[in-house]
Amino acid sequence: MSCGSSNGTGSTNASIVLTENINTTFNNEYKRHIKEYYGQIESKEYEVICKKIEQELPYKISPQDAVLIHFRQQADNCISMRENGSNYLKSLKFNLKMSSKVSRGQGLSDFFVFTKDAYLMDRVAMKNNFIMDSGFFSNNIFTEREMCSAFIIIKPNGKFLKYYGEDY
Repeated sequence: MSCGSSNGTGSTNASIVLTENINTTFNNEYKRHIKEYYGQIESKEYEVICKKIEQELPYKISPQDAVLIHFRQQADNCISMRENGSNYLKSLKFNLKMSSKVSRGQGLSDFFVFTKDAYLMDRVAMKNNFIMDSGFFSNNIFTEREMCSAFIIIKPNGKFLKYYGEDY
């Protein structure tokens, strides 16, 4: 895959990602890589995971609140990169709006974590709940590399749902 770069002028139209090597269609190849995992984290393991997440975010996880972490990375399957990435930023803006709307009043704190090589990082205006991955999330939580988007919800009781895919 080939990535464009900024022209140095600060133009909002500086990035172009050539997508000929990225599957941008909801087809059988894309569907094959959609995965969902759920279960229960044992209490001692949950405490360790929460401490590590708190160090990375940085955010103090409340014993009453669940945490929703959206994850973005460069990958071979990325519907939002169709039309050379023109939909990616729109998709991110929509996800941010919907996540905030769903999280508000539900005892859910939401964050967006990006790998350093995530698509169009030079165009993403980092916000308070946007975090650059130090490698912790990609190496320990979101370890599969086929999808450009994933999320995990971890409840205070240790129940979790992890999903790889964009159309959730």
